[in-house]
Amino acid sequence: MKRRSNEIRGTTKIRFSSEDINLATSMIDQMQVPLEMVYFLMNRGDEEAFVIILLDTDKEDIYDILNRQKRQTDLLFNLCSERNIYALICQDTKVDGGYHFSERLLQTIKSIHIDAPYCVELEVRNTMHEIKYLIYKSIRMLAEAKKEERYGEIHFKTLH
Repeated sequence: MKRRSNEIRGTTKIRFSSEDINLATSMIDQMQVPLEMVYFLMNRGDEEAFVIILLDTDKEDIYDILNRQKRQTDLLFNLCSERNIYALICQDTKVDGGYHFSERLLQTIKSIHIDAPYCVELEVRNTMHEIKYLIYKSIRMLAEAKKEERYGEIHFKTLH
């Protein structure tokens, strides 16, 4: 079968699969209001930055591990039970704090002989980005980590 020209041109680009789009829908449904509340705190000056962490184990349910490791102010979301994808919003956290927390999570997961998940972290320093953009950016980062087979690593970016 001959490849279409858009398939040839797009081989190095990240494309969202139907699973990624379903994940975005789940993230918007579950995380829109909590993110609006974090933005409210940032706009008041009560919070400087926050981090969104996505973890995709694909095989193992790590919800209980994440729930035990997170702080009381961290928000945990089970985004896709079938694919075992979780998100955390770590309030009042900068990239280095989020990175250390992610490292600790990965070490805990590896210590109980679960394959290391894909892990992405997005630090948000201001409220100028739309909330949906944060979600799409996080999903794109996860897709990139999977394409590059960066499991067990922390793939992170900062939005200024």
